[in-house]
Amino acid sequence: MANNKRGGIFFSGGNSGGGFSSLLSGGKPVFFLFLAIVIGGAFLLGGGNPFPQNQLTVPDDGVYEIDEESLKDLDNARGNLQLKTIKFKECAGVTAITMMLDTTGSMETPTSKINNLKSSVLAFTSSMSDESVVGIERFNGDIGVVTEVPVSLYKDVKDIIPGRINSINPNGGTNTIEALQRARETLIQAQSAYPERNFSLIFVSDGLPNIPGGIDLSPQADPRQQNPNPADEIKNLGVTIYSIGIFGAGDTQGLTLMRDLASRPDTFYNTPNGAELENIYKSISQKICSSVQTVNN
Repeated sequence: MANNKRGGIFFSGGNSGGGFSSLLSGGKPVFFLFLAIVIGGAFLLGGGNPFPQNQLTVPDDGVYEIDEESLKDLDNARGNLQLKTIKFKECAGVTAITMMLDTTGSMETPTSKINNLKSSVLAFTSSMSDESVVGIERFNGDIGVVTEVPVSLYKDVKDIIPGRINSINPNGGTNTIEALQRARETLIQAQSAYPERNFSLIFVSDGLPNIPGGIDLSPQADPRQQNPNPADEIKNLGVTIYSIGIFGAGDTQGLTLMRDLASRPDTFYNTPNGAELENIYKSISQKICSSVQTVNN
């Protein structure tokens, strides 16, 4: 080895058969073979792994065990969304879901309850399969009850759902009795059209029932004071009511009302400003599928 004229280093061999220059003269295959030997030696001297902390140890019996705790952490981080969507699609052929949405003036607040509701409904319906049955209605005192999406197979209405939901503007009072009575009529017709399906109603509201000129929760406005109670009539159809309240923690009247409208304590939900609506809808989808599996088994 000696310095070249530019201050670098070059290798020289003692004879024509040795040294680095002879390797070069042997062509590329010889050179790369030499390079591989050098790198391999360095690799072995370094412990056989350039990243020893990540080295995978093969058990003596050749069987790998999965760290389930790590998988749980990963699953929680992902929210298990993909699995939930798959399960919801799988049970779509035997379920049917109608919605009655509160679009009264109080839904338009600084906390954007109406926007949270819109995004949640769109996310929920987008997880359906083409064979899902879905219908969407909304209510307020100005419009009464409006059918935004008639009860249909999802494949037949999926293109109109985003436009119908995004165009909703809240206004008017909380005509809860009218909403429940209309939901019952819709469900009777839907059960006739899809007799093989198990129906559920998702009822969303953020206000106490009232009628024009009346006070909140007056006997004339409270569905529980009616004979028959329209919520009980829906339950008697074999329909499960999932009620979602949007009330503050101190609003005991509203919370009690929505709990009473639900089929069971575990089908009642509440979110103070609608921020948890999307997660609530995901939970409902799983309960719907679980209930179907229980019945079929």
